[in-house]
Amino acid sequence: SAITLLLGPVLGLGFFHTLLKALRREEISYSTVLARLPLFFKAIGLDVMVALRVFLWMLPGWGVSLLGAVIMLYLPSLGMLVMVAAVVLMFVLMIRAMYRYRLASYVLADAPQTGINAAIRRSKEIMKGRKMELFSLEVSFVGWYLAVNLIQIFTLMLLGTVLGMALGMFASFLLQMYVYMATAAFYQEYAIGPVSFPETETDDLN
Repeated sequence: SAITLLLGPVLGLGFFHTLLKALRREEISYSTVLARLPLFFKAIGLDVMVALRVFLWMLPGWGVSLLGAVIMLYLPSLGMLVMVAAVVLMFVLMIRAMYRYRLASYVLADAPQTGINAAIRRSKEIMKGRKMELFSLEVSFVGWYLAVNLIQIFTLMLLGTVLGMALGMFASFLLQMYVYMATAAFYQEYAIGPVSFPETETDDLN
């Protein structure tokens, strides 16, 4: 768990770097995923700074919950309503903040010379007015997640535990790759611009 916690951020950058290169139809290899290892400390720092900012965005909700706790001492019913409102507020602010900084890792993966704060600012710029668009994009995959779960259930029933779990994990892996590639395409579209490919030569049919 400790190794995963330490290597996860930098390997994530390598993974996003690989997705972007594949999207742009650039040459990739097994070493592409490891290309961002020199950013080990910067990757951890980025995750910490993003987590800190998300926490700060949630502070108003914590304040309302504290107020609700005080009110519950005197008016339990009203205090409970305030507590529920606080939970909703914290959840909304957390989601908003998470989408605000969602592309910071893609920015750093794509431009490793970018500083931590610069990557966060760039993510804010890209996501301005587009948070709901990315949220809608990701929600559109809910049906696929349900389908994969159903496939795993049926394969477990028909093929047994080992083979069923293997096929279910493979289907989940393909879906996750599809979702991550969609996010990479979102980043490419709004941060860099549409991918342009050289026109292929075609025979003149006239």
